[in-house]
Formats: sequence, structure tokens, C-alpha cells
Amino acid sequence: KEGGSFGTLVCIAGEGKEKYERYRKRERMGLGGSRGCVPLSVEESVDMMYNRSGEATRNLFEPKTNWGQPLTDPLPRAPSLKMYCLYGVGVPTERAYSMREEGGELRIDTIFSTDGDGTVPLVSLGYMCVEGWRKGHKLNPGGIEVTTREYMHEPATLSLRGGPRAADHVNVLGNQELIGDILRIASGKEVGERIRSPIREMAGRVRNRFGQAI
Repeated sequence: KEGGSFGTLVCIAGEGKEKYERYRKRERMGLGGSRGCVPLSVEESVDMMYNRSGEATRNLFEPKTNWGQPLTDPLPRAPSLKMYCLYGVGVPTERAYSMREEGGELRIDTIFSTDGDGTVPLVSLGYMCVEGWRKGHKLNPGGIEVTTREYMHEPATLSLRGGPRAADHVNVLGNQELIGDILRIASGKEVGERIRSPIREMAGRVRNRFGQAI
């Protein structure tokens, strides 16, 4: 309830308690534990950790939009785990822009496109699947088997959503072949790798350019 407590979470004892005058007041009121231990409620403990434990701890309380960084955080050490990368290709996708100044403002002069799913460029879709998480890489310490399957975008002419073989961003969720593969994976059947784009060549160029940095 408001103003209440869920009990004691942390108890400050020894020299450290001298830093917390408002908690020593509780001790003088007879709320302290044995040997001068000053009990902190859950709310007071969280407040202390948030304000006195450094930036790393404070970040734990900040709103998050993602957990984990796939470019730096390794996969779990789970050799029996299987990972599948399923995504669409064959759709021109914006990847870079050339800007020019016009009337004191920057405007897009040229749009560079590459293969992808219409929203995400190919290198972002498949690089980690075919290169960054390959067996033996430092980001895959457990040797997890990673299988990549690409779906070529083949939209139906008279379908607003592209039909059963559409593989562009979002609409790939209705791709008949992808749904079949997901059902096979869920039922324990084998689904082999299938690459229909130059992602391996692109990943190789990234590896050659950045070397051990990745």
C-alpha cells in the first residue's frame, strides 16, 4: 500500500552505516537489528542501489527496447540448441543516401539500393547467420547449429498482399513455404539450408575488411 514496505531487503552494518544518516535515525527509534545493523526496506534498498551503485546499476532501471547485442554478445553455450534464420530476399532495399545542400538544408540527392526484403538490407538480414554465428566463431562458443533459409520474393500479380509466395518485409509471415518450414521445425523434422542471394560473398567481404575486429 502507499507509504508501506515489503520488508527488509538490505541491512547496513559497520562503518558503511555512518554514510546513511536517515537510516541511523531508524536505529535510534529502535528499528535497527542486532549489533547496530540498520535494516532498509525494499523501497529504500532500491533507492540506495539506484543512487549509489554507479551507472551500470542505474541502467538496469532504465526503459529497455532490446536485450543483448548480437554483434558483441555470444550465443549461449548450448551445443544441442538449433537456430534458424528465415527471411525474404529479392526486393530492392534502400541502404545508403547521398546528400547535397540546397537552400541551407540537406536533401537526399541519390538513394543507393541493394538486395533485401524491402525494409532490411541483405547484409543485416543474413550476415550474423552465415558468418558471425558460424561454428568456431567467438560469438558461438557452444557450436550451436545455425541454419539459414532464404525465400525469394515472388509476388502474385493480382494480390494486394503479394500472395502465398510473397517474401517482402512483414508479408513474408504469410509465405506458404515459410509457414511449412516453421511447422516442420516445430515438429522436429530436418530443414536444410538454402541460400538464394550473394550473402556469403558479402559476409566474406566484411570479414576480409574488418578481420579479427569481428
